[in-house]
Amino acid sequence: MRTGILINMLAALALLSSAAWAADDALMRQLKRERACPACDLAGGDFYNAYLERAQLERANLAGAVLRRAFLKRAVLRGADLTSADLRKASLAGADLSGATLRQSDLSKANLREAVLAGADLTGANLEKALLQQANLQGAKLLGVSLVRANLTGADLSGADLSDADLSGAELNDANLTGAKLDGAKLDGAKLDGAKLDGVKGYKP
Repeated sequence: MRTGILINMLAALALLSSAAWAADDALMRQLKRERACPACDLAGGDFYNAYLERAQLERANLAGAVLRRAFLKRAVLRGADLTSADLRKASLAGADLSGATLRQSDLSKANLREAVLAGADLTGANLEKALLQQANLQGAKLLGVSLVRANLTGADLSGADLSDADLSGAELNDANLTGAKLDGAKLDGAKLDGAKLDGVKGYKP
């Protein structure tokens, strides 16, 4: 009797698990088809090389998602969770990532030209060789990030926290660093021609 009950319980759990996975797959298909899935749980999803221009993903959960080489130009990702996401070589030009969480995410060689990252949390993220020309990073958390050889020409980093960040060889010409925190940051070989450095903390020209 007990064996039968146990078998029934295991079968029910298997069905529930299958339904959950099916729901995830359905959301992934919806996003790829409609390019819209706000507040959806897409954690761990595989969107490698996906075409998601202007996708509506506000407050979506994309933690651990694979978005390598994805085309997300002008996508709306306000408040989205992209913790530990793989965004290597992704195109995010003009995307709205304000208030998004990108802790420990890999954005190496990503295109973030004119992207809005105001108030975003990029703590520990990898932005090596990323393109961030004219990007808005006002008040962003960039603690311990790697911006080695990144291009931040004309970027707005006012009020951003770059403590312990590695900016070795980064292009910061004409960037706005007013009131930014640079305690412990590495700036070896960084270019700062025309950069605004009023009220910068932890940096001595």
